[in-house]
Amino acid sequence: MFMCSAYFEGAHEVAFGVVHRAWFEARLRTHFEVGSNDDDASWFALRNVIYAAGYRLELSRTKTFREACQASWGWFENALSAHTEILHYRTSLVGVQALILMVL
Repeated sequence: MFMCSAYFEGAHEVAFGVVHRAWFEARLRTHFEVGSNDDDASWFALRNVIYAAGYRLELSRTKTFREACQASWGWFENALSAHTEILHYRTSLVGVQALILMVL
């Protein structure tokens, strides 16, 4: 997906190494190939926060920053919808990664 490439190639927070690109892309490929129907809120949130950041970065090349933020907000809302479950029910490393990226 172009949003993932945009995130990993252009987001400043990638320098912190919160999410390893090869691991993320391999898991994403598996997710789409297998048609994963998992209920892992952490993975859902991580995917969506990366989609949001990548989409915002990609759109900011041709749109204003405000327009890019508004267009990517839906992806971030998806990620944020898993916030409570990640914090209170299912804590995992992937959940921590998603929460860190939500903050950034």
